[in-house]
Amino acid sequence: MSLFIDVKYLNQIATKLPLFKKKGQYLYNCRCTICGDSSTKKNKARGYFYRQKNDLYYKCHNCLASQHFGTFLKNLDTHTYQQYVFERYSKGENGPKAHTNAEEFVYQYEKVEFKAKPLDKVAIRLSALPDDNEAVQYCKNRGIPVDKMNELYYIPQVKDIVKIAPEYTSIQTEEPRLLIPFYNEHERLNK
Repeated sequence: MSLFIDVKYLNQIATKLPLFKKKGQYLYNCRCTICGDSSTKKNKARGYFYRQKNDLYYKCHNCLASQHFGTFLKNLDTHTYQQYVFERYSKGENGPKAHTNAEEFVYQYEKVEFKAKPLDKVAIRLSALPDDNEAVQYCKNRGIPVDKMNELYYIPQVKDIVKIAPEYTSIQTEEPRLLIPFYNEHERLNK
């Protein structure tokens, strides 16, 4: 029902949106009212309304503005926005529902399984190796702090890296190597 209401109010404000046109089912295009699109080319229209689940969203491919249709409407026309809010949320279908019976809630927690990091399948952490290991000695000679050796790995045969990174099939040698992993911002191993 909320998608229907979003489309209804989008059609009401269509006259206020320059170069507004329907591109497909639940896909609409207009000139961005936030950034004005191009000042030199008046036929540029890089603002899009699109469907995501049961709502409309707005995205401008020029200024990268991205927002829910309700927020866009609020910034464009506050009077129409008040009508929109009343119609969309008055029946309580789209907003948070009030629960009167506390027994309705059944909390189910998923069991969290901690998986070994992929490097642990083929390599050994330097902190787990004896002090006379060649990789440990190399790191100590280079001045790497002992507490950082837990983040570095030793791989006895470098060709085993193919087990966790199949794109390195060209590695055929069997000598030992020191591995320095690179993690992204989500603490996942970059390949």
